[in-house]
Amino acid sequence: MKSCATLDKAYTSGTAPCNASCTGYGLTGCVKAPPVQSLTDALKVITEAQLKKDLTYIASDALAGRFPGRSGDQQARSYIESAFKSAGLSPAKGTSGFQQAFSWSSKSTANVVGVLPGTDANLKNEVIIVGGHHDHLGTSSDYGCSSKGGNTICNGADDNGTGTVAVMAVARALAKLKGQNRRTLVFMLFGAEEKGLVGSKYYAKSAPLYPLNKTVYMINIDMIGDSSTSVKALGASRSSLAKGWIASAAQASGVTASSTTSAGGGSDHYHFATSGVPYVFFHTGISACYHATCDTVEKIKYSGFTKITKLVARFMWKLSQEDKNPRTDFVSYTKLAPKSYLDWKYFSDHLDHGGVPID
Repeated sequence: MKSCATLDKAYTSGTAPCNASCTGYGLTGCVKAPPVQSLTDALKVITEAQLKKDLTYIASDALAGRFPGRSGDQQARSYIESAFKSAGLSPAKGTSGFQQAFSWSSKSTANVVGVLPGTDANLKNEVIIVGGHHDHLGTSSDYGCSSKGGNTICNGADDNGTGTVAVMAVARALAKLKGQNRRTLVFMLFGAEEKGLVGSKYYAKSAPLYPLNKTVYMINIDMIGDSSTSVKALGASRSSLAKGWIASAAQASGVTASSTTSAGGGSDHYHFATSGVPYVFFHTGISACYHATCDTVEKIKYSGFTKITKLVARFMWKLSQEDKNPRTDFVSYTKLAPKSYLDWKYFSDHLDHGGVPID
């Protein structure tokens, strides 16, 4: 009997390749294998309808503002974990299922992590992370949640429901290319960002699941629902390689990306940056409903949101596949942000002005 390995790989019987006459080799149930997907094919799963569906749940009143450690926070994490499982991602070693547990102020929460292992013999141990925070501020009775528009819940649709569902969407898309990614792709949603970048600090400073010196890039997505045509790529100018790839991905996605050197200290890229990991922070700006009860799903600019999500997917895939990576030309920060200024007001005031900066 011929070995399956010598037969036509356009057909499959179980996990073994075989040809159209597989029954002649003692194999049964031979069917034509699905064609290898392209990035263009994979991006078709990133749709405005799916983003809106996910965001409508993540930013719903039922989750009561996703305050760390409360029921809404747990429900959001379960929803994300289910999406990662359904996409075919693997849990990372060191997590319970897909969750990396930690605590904040005696409350239990977690980072949610899904992985597509790399396949290139020389590059599979290099890691690219795309992430954002899944938590928000709770209700108007909680510190930091401002009551506007008659609602009592800080639903956090833009902040950071958009980043949360974008990471889920990119995971679903690139999972369609599973087995083709040269580097390892890690999809990570952090807990308790609103309480001082707690989840990303826990990962980067206390319990990295992958060596930080092998993490070639960190893509942070926080608030990308407030523009139909453009996005800020904060920190991207620190690598000419990354800046160029982002510009190409933006053009292909139908948006404009404005790259800067400064990214401030107000989101989850910060502790990766101070650990020497190259990064970009995608962000569309601070709206009038920032940290307020009027940050709701109907205010999101879904056309731009969809395009920006596709930009991120294209950029992450480029990072995965190229021989070079942005560590080769990344210009590191020279100063850290003062701890007292790790908040969004300071970040907002100094967005592109060198302010706190990691620069």
